Amino acid sequence: MKKLSLIWMIAIVALPVHAQIGWNIKAGIGLSDLKRTDIMNTAFSYKAGAGADIPFNNRWALQPSLYFSAKGAGFHGYYGEEQIYDAQFRNKLYYLELPVLMAFKIKVEQSAYLILKAGPYAGYGLSGKASVKTPLSNDFHKTFSENLFSKECTYDAISYIDGTHSPIKSAPYNRLDAGISTGADLCVNHLLFGIEANWGLTSVSGDLMGEKPRNFTFYLMAGYQF
Repeated sequence: MKKLSLIWMIAIVALPVHAQIGWNIKAGIGLSDLKRTDIMNTAFSYKAGAGADIPFNNRWALQPSLYFSAKGAGFHGYYGEEQIYDAQFRNKLYYLELPVLMAFKIKVEQSAYLILKAGPYAGYGLSGKASVKTPLSNDFHKTFSENLFSKECTYDAISYIDGTHSPIKSAPYNRLDAGISTGADLCVNHLLFGIEANWGLTSVSGDLMGEKPRNFTFYLMAGYQF
């Protein structure tokens, strides 16, 4: 990963000073998951931010961006002390993300072109919260106080994954996230419509219920190219 980042830095430095830099704003909604574990299921995700388009020529460009993104996942378990209820848990993670993508542009009409892009991304965890909801118990809902990036989360010590009274707990999450981002955009008269997918290559946590999961997200994107 360090070698890949070095290649992108060299590419940026090597850009011609007369390159016509473009700017854009984008936002998207989609799904996120924590892969490499069978316990988790998908959760709603979103992101928003701004980026640059630094052309090498009419077809190739470098596209660094900065996003605020909400990721995470959910899982089924049990919650309660004297009376134990079926529960749905959610782990929501908030990141500041920097993808640096290589883009290839294909002109499809006079004012429209297709953009195929891929490259590395790096993220920094700002905040993370876990919550529980028990639909069969007066729709009880609670967000636990711990920041998942700062300290171990015990889920009140009355949360269970399999009904065997083995309490759920998770070690502090890793703030640094890195992986590969891919996507495609259609730009029509400065309007952007696209899809993006991010595959994490680093573990979100060293011990999340005995697993070392990685982030995965998929987005439907929209934006404006200035």
